[in-house]
Amino acid sequence: MRIKPKNHLAKAMALAIVSVFFTSCLDDLETDNFDDLTVRPDFALPVASVKLKLDNLVDFNDTSQSFQTNPDNSIAIVYSEDSLFSFDVAEFLEIPQQSPINESFRVGALSIGDFSSGQQIVLSDLVDNVSPSTVGANIRAAQGTNAPFPPIANQPAGTYDFGSLGTFGNATFSNGSLSMKLVNEFPAPLNPITVDFIDNISTNTVLSFVFPSIPAGDSSTATQSLVDVTLTDDMAIALSQFGSPGAGDITMPSTWVPIDTNDFLSFTIEGTGLEVASGVTELPAQNFVSESTTFQFDTAGGQQLTKIKFGGGSLDYNITSTFSEPIQLQMNFPATDQGGSPLAINILVPANGNTNNSIDVSNTEFDLATDMSQAFNIIPVDYSIDLANATTNQISFDSANSIDVSFQLNGLTFEQVEGYFGQQQIDIPQDSLDVNLADLEGIAGTLTLENPKIKFNIDNSVGIPVAFSLNLESINQGTTNAININHALAYPTLAQAGTVVQDSIIVDAVTYPNIGQVFTLPNDAFTYSGSAEMNPGPQTGFDNFIRFDSKVNVGFEMDVPLEISVTNLRLDDTTEVDLGFEADELDKVALKLDVSNGYPFDGELELILLDSADTPLDTITKTIMTAAPVDIDGKVTGPSQSNVRIDLADDEIVNLTQTKNIIFSVLLNTTNGGNTTVKLFTDYEMNINLGVEAKFAIISPDK
Repeated sequence: MRIKPKNHLAKAMALAIVSVFFTSCLDDLETDNFDDLTVRPDFALPVASVKLKLDNLVDFNDTSQSFQTNPDNSIAIVYSEDSLFSFDVAEFLEIPQQSPINESFRVGALSIGDFSSGQQIVLSDLVDNVSPSTVGANIRAAQGTNAPFPPIANQPAGTYDFGSLGTFGNATFSNGSLSMKLVNEFPAPLNPITVDFIDNISTNTVLSFVFPSIPAGDSSTATQSLVDVTLTDDMAIALSQFGSPGAGDITMPSTWVPIDTNDFLSFTIEGTGLEVASGVTELPAQNFVSESTTFQFDTAGGQQLTKIKFGGGSLDYNITSTFSEPIQLQMNFPATDQGGSPLAINILVPANGNTNNSIDVSNTEFDLATDMSQAFNIIPVDYSIDLANATTNQISFDSANSIDVSFQLNGLTFEQVEGYFGQQQIDIPQDSLDVNLADLEGIAGTLTLENPKIKFNIDNSVGIPVAFSLNLESINQGTTNAININHALAYPTLAQAGTVVQDSIIVDAVTYPNIGQVFTLPNDAFTYSGSAEMNPGPQTGFDNFIRFDSKVNVGFEMDVPLEISVTNLRLDDTTEVDLGFEADELDKVALKLDVSNGYPFDGELELILLDSADTPLDTITKTIMTAAPVDIDGKVTGPSQSNVRIDLADDEIVNLTQTKNIIFSVLLNTTNGGNTTVKLFTDYEMNINLGVEAKFAIISPDK
């Protein structure tokens, strides 16, 4: 409010007063002294009235700011974030691209069936191959009669075709044996005899069988190993040493024996326990690879995983065979569960061919802890490779033929993982709390929140012990104040997998006595940063777990009553004035202040006089007010009253008459040196009325 006394009205009033004075005193005064007459009446004028309220400082209706007015007009700083920061699955576990697994299986030696074959050498053919020729002549001459069987000196006795041995064209054996049974159907005993088994194609002796003396009508069997021996389907036997002592005494007819040139030596060979390293042969259905092995499941951070259930991904395989027949390959993963059965791959691989495909591993659980030597990160696999059907023709093969298996787990996501995830640290990068107290940013002085209380709300579905360390800082005029918050998060047990465990951290003056230093206003920023450490203690087992949707979410809420201590808080208001007098018209001037202080603060008022260009002319300072009394709850019970008179010096009078605006600046402090805590309410106000009391003279018109 402003009042502008008009100069001409004031002067008119003064002239009226002078006229009355002159009339009443005319008879008593000496008129020769009238030239020196000056009349100096007093007057008092209201100049300005201001009301200082908190909404001069803060716009409590600005919903973008963090102030809240409660029904009782008390004030609070309210701020919350549902997710101040969070840790998702990727912070705890990342499944890397898995290494390809490459296996090469040699066909190795294959089994073939046992075989047997026989041949006979008749006497008439044999005697053609012995000497002297008289032996043969005598035997032929005695054909059909009893006669002495002539002795035959030890000598080679010819080579005789043996023919096909079985179902192979040629075969090099890695295992097995070949036995030869010699039956002597001649009427005379045989001397020790050596029989060579010869390859007709190469004429090489493959095996030699040595028999002892064999009586007439008796037999003997000799056996040789077939390891590294090659047999063909065109074999012969050579009697490399043959002889007989003969039978019958020429002088004793009673000892003569029946002579029949159709008598024979019977040779029977039998192959048993046969395994062929290479050759051309018929093959029966058989398994030629049966092997179990393990491979490592790769992790990105050295985690020790005991179980993983995949939410998605595939097992991609590629199989190449150089074997000349189709083969059946089975890969079984015994420590898996896919719909109640182990994951298995059953593939028909074409002869000398390749096949590839993918198997979906979604919803497949892998037990990675079945290996006794390393109870984590191990996947066992069983291989079985079979010739599923017997060959109908002779085929060519070699034990060096291979089946090359390559497979890889790709595109893996998980539904749940268990194990021990190691001691890892997750950084919480520095960020700001977006507490909007914009209206306080420009204030002078310091407001200290005496009873701040904040709360961190934590939702945790990660089954891992986590130690949480958070630095909460504020920066005020270059000074950093901080508190460090340490907390072990509550977390779900394995039995609670899929649920969220709620936790909270209360930060107040009880748990953190220096919190008030952090919450001092105004400040440049509230910031937070920190870290979270997984498994901070020693390893006790493999009971960590995480699910695909696991998360640690940290929310923040702040509902802080404006209970403060104040140091040099300044409230300002500006009002327009115009006294309408010149300085030489005034004799004495005093400012009269009537102050009603509804704040629980002591105050000092400054009047800053500004000219028409808002240039400061003068500052008039006076400690004029005491704090309003408060009740036990810290609320003001009524205003304190102050009446102050300020006599102005001449230069101050000059400045006042040139004043067009006055800044009412109140410097406030809570009592006890700014250390007393009080509450603030929106209905607190301070009313200041400013008046001017002055004396001036009306000077005679000729002066």
